[in-house]
Amino acid sequence: MTQTYEKPARQAMRLLIALLDEIKHGSEPVFNAEQRRFLDRNLADLRNAMDDFGDAREALHDRREVAVVWCIEDVQGVRPDLTDEQAWDVLQECERRHDCEYGFTWTYIECIAADLYPVPDRRKPRTSGGRP
Repeated sequence: MTQTYEKPARQAMRLLIALLDEIKHGSEPVFNAEQRRFLDRNLADLRNAMDDFGDAREALHDRREVAVVWCIEDVQGVRPDLTDEQAWDVLQECERRHDCEYGFTWTYIECIAADLYPVPDRRKPRTSGGRP
């Protein structure tokens, strides 16, 4: 199985939503000093991102629509050799070529990535004569 960031990212999202709900409802969760420093630096950005995500999700749900979100980390989970820019190129090409008959899958990402950025041949060159 290909290692991905999907499960940790979703788990982190659930934990962050739960944390923001606790804070919103007046609970005072206990954090160690390192966690407090991290939250102080990142909480505003986190809240904005969560609000944007929630707004987009709510807008879709209001229209009785859903969307599945893929990110560059998903691409890099199947092709760790790609840079952030290359992974973004792959995602954009996946979106452009998407066909709902086949879906948007890990295999689909791998195929598009291979089309755009062929996997280097890691076989050792032959040193002796003969046919390949």
